[in-house]
Amino acid sequence: MSALSNLVLASEWLEEKDQRWMIVNDDVMGGRSVSDAAWVNGERVIRFKGELSLENNGGFASLRGAVTPGFFSNSKNICIEIKGDGREYQFRLRNSYRFGSYAYVASFQTEKGQWQKHCFNNDSFQAQFRGRQLPNIGPPDFNEIRQVGFLIADKIEQNFTLDIRSISVTE
Repeated sequence: MSALSNLVLASEWLEEKDQRWMIVNDDVMGGRSVSDAAWVNGERVIRFKGELSLENNGGFASLRGAVTPGFFSNSKNICIEIKGDGREYQFRLRNSYRFGSYAYVASFQTEKGQWQKHCFNNDSFQAQFRGRQLPNIGPPDFNEIRQVGFLIADKIEQNFTLDIRSISVTE
């Protein structure tokens, strides 16, 4: 595997030359979870992996990537193709590049070692800020999405692995 810094996800979903991914874990609030993301050589897959820790009130790890404004315009669904470890994850959208903005969250369950495709329409998402539901904020406008991401926060202290092969849209 190779590091992701300044690399482009070479799949059907994002052909941007400046795509960058960043890790945001619970250590931003004192937690001890660790994670990393890297290309799986020869497979056109990003592997997001690490270990959750509940120490110091921790318990989440995430991967985020910026999206060019309008990338998801005119989309009815956003679909992800993933292979997981049997754990539950969140697919997250943000309409801001800011670090502390709220996210639109859709949870999905993985089947260990199996490629799966999950599709979400805008009603699949619930607005959240730091794990708290924001019921007064409606569904996302896909035209306004600026960031996509994946998060694990299932309170299970062990290693996790999520392979991401594509993020695509349907019109």
